[in-house]
Amino acid sequence: MKCHGRPVPQLQDVTVKAGIHFSHVLAPEAKYIPESMSGGVLLLDYDRDGWLDIYFTNAPTIAMALNGANVRGALYHNNHDGTFTDVTDKAGIATPCFAMGGAVGDYNNDGWPDIYATCLHGNVLYRNNGDGTFSDVTAKAGVADGRWSTGAAFADYDGDGFLDLFVANYTEFDIHHPPVFGSSKNCKYMGVDVQCGPRGLKGAGDALFHNNGDGTFTDVSKRPGVDDPRGTMAWVSYGQTSITPDVLTFTLPTTPLLITSIAMRETENLQKSEWILAPLSVKMARSRPRWALRSATIFILDGLLFSSQISHSIIRPSIGMTANGIFRMSPTPPVSGCHQSFG
Repeated sequence: MKCHGRPVPQLQDVTVKAGIHFSHVLAPEAKYIPESMSGGVLLLDYDRDGWLDIYFTNAPTIAMALNGANVRGALYHNNHDGTFTDVTDKAGIATPCFAMGGAVGDYNNDGWPDIYATCLHGNVLYRNNGDGTFSDVTAKAGVADGRWSTGAAFADYDGDGFLDLFVANYTEFDIHHPPVFGSSKNCKYMGVDVQCGPRGLKGAGDALFHNNGDGTFTDVSKRPGVDDPRGTMAWVSYGQTSITPDVLTFTLPTTPLLITSIAMRETENLQKSEWILAPLSVKMARSRPRWALRSATIFILDGLLFSSQISHSIIRPSIGMTANGIFRMSPTPPVSGCHQSFG
């Protein structure tokens, strides 16, 4: 960041002062790709008091999952004074699944934000009861999916007044028969044994769930052609570039190791329910598979910057949240005159 005629804004780590004591479970050896990808953060005002609360997802190691062990996520209530209180047990959302991330949306139009957790082998939809608790309504809603879901987003794609749900899935992965570290040509890099995937693993495809308006959803992925049966999508978000929402997904193809983006725009003629797949050709990595990148998922809301560290290995791309932090911007004049450059 460069500033002209003023100091560069500084960030202060206020995690401990804020009362955030969450630690994400990780496997330092990272033998399997799900162990290096799990972990996400949702920001939502779950109690509608006007202050954003924080929900951290969590996931076990493969060994822990095979032994039936669960690990805790955490919901932190905003106390309005710069601190947070752990209310996970009261909320009833401690151990939803082998969680990767999630999305927030009021799917039943009752005015309370609900939580959808994306997971390995079965997602979870939590309905906000409006009293500080949540209920698992996945089975009734029909949105478990069951594959390896990494990202999701709510949006009313058909304009009927009810939020629909798009789920981005990554690769096929059998937790009971995981690919062995360094066991094939796709599990090696320059002669070094590495974890298997995403290259060499079959894409899991994606899902678009239509909200029926009665608390249930219908999988309509094939009808608009957004099921992407061979794709390995990692992130997804909705944007508004016309009268109908678009979907922006980030796909990790097998070769070469580039991150590209695909936009799916529904045509304005809602009767046809047609979607147009338009590649945006956004390159976010070098064309060679040997690249190193360190970045962070950043959320700036009401003067607070939330981050979850994402790291990519120089040997093989892998994603893992190793720490969570909350950073408050130090008091400085407005940020005019400062700009951020990337490259």
